[in-house]
Amino acid sequence: MLLNGQQLDKVNDEQVILLAIEDVTDQRKVEEGLAEVETLFQESKERLKLAVDAAEMGTWDFNLLTKELILDKRCKPLFDLAPTDHLDHSQYLNLIGPEDRDTVEAAVQQAIVGENKGEFDEEFCTTEQEHKKAKWIKSKGKVYFNEHGKAIRFVGTSLDITTQKTIEEANKELLKKKDDFMSIASHELKTPITTLQASLQVLDRLKDNPAKISPLLIVRANRSMEKINTLIGDLLDVSKINQGQLQLNKTNFTIAKLIDDCCEHILAAGIYNILISGDLATEVYADAERIDQVIINFVNNAVKYAPASKEIVIQIEKSDKQVKVSIIDKGPGVPPEKLPHLFERYYQADNNGSTYSGLGLGLYISAEIIKKHNGNWCG
Repeated sequence: MLLNGQQLDKVNDEQVILLAIEDVTDQRKVEEGLAEVETLFQESKERLKLAVDAAEMGTWDFNLLTKELILDKRCKPLFDLAPTDHLDHSQYLNLIGPEDRDTVEAAVQQAIVGENKGEFDEEFCTTEQEHKKAKWIKSKGKVYFNEHGKAIRFVGTSLDITTQKTIEEANKELLKKKDDFMSIASHELKTPITTLQASLQVLDRLKDNPAKISPLLIVRANRSMEKINTLIGDLLDVSKINQGQLQLNKTNFTIAKLIDDCCEHILAAGIYNILISGDLATEVYADAERIDQVIINFVNNAVKYAPASKEIVIQIEKSDKQVKVSIIDKGPGVPPEKLPHLFERYYQADNNGSTYSGLGLGLYISAEIIKKHNGNWCG
């Protein structure tokens, strides 16, 4: 209740006071409600500030009446601006990469005329500057209108999403490589399986008449089976490498003897001459089966990518506690820009547009085997 009192002049020599009592319950409720709203509003502002600070967002305020654009202390560094720099809307647009500038400006104008409820949400790349790479920015904002529907203010936030974009692009590239690999793997497996299936079908028809069975069919079937085993072996090795399960069984052996044995299949063809030189008596302590796998991969690559080079030199050098094995051919070589990628998974260094069979795993597996032996490699 609200009590008001007013002393009046004496009436019949008696002091008179006029009292007025008013029910102000509703008024007090309104006042208390306003106070509560003000408290909640203040708390919301503080929470919003904490959220913006935690997310490292920059904020901006564009006065559509005065055309004044204000960027806060977090927003300016996103565009490589100094704290004291000032700019207008057109200058701000010039900080956006040419490929995104028109799209951003169109989205701004759409928000100003009230489309999408005046909301703005765009991702764009900044202009690349000397010694500074372009950044990816995510900007969100909202336009506010007066009672006549006129746009008066445009406020929002900006966030650096360069890392997120880089990860997204890397994932896209990885998925593309995975799809490409699945396509190559399917093709590489299908070819020998088809050949093997055809050979088996012919052998099946001739099973009741063994005299007519051609040794060539058996050789072809065995060759296809060997190729399938190699492909599956590569896939299993990659799986082991990814899971950290590539184990070594080390023994002492003469490296020249192992090289001589593992190159028999090349020499047997009678097309290539393999010359082993250097420290032929050198012994190593390693996993013979895995080193055999590495040598075969390197020699097969020399044959695959340099078919016109009929002489392959394998040189053995011993220095300190390491042994260096070099496989040298006289082919066209690998372009310098491709050298850093030679030992990457699924990578194939095609030459002059040529297409080669294989999964692009041989050198990757070889590198992992060498790494497991605490060795190193180079292309």
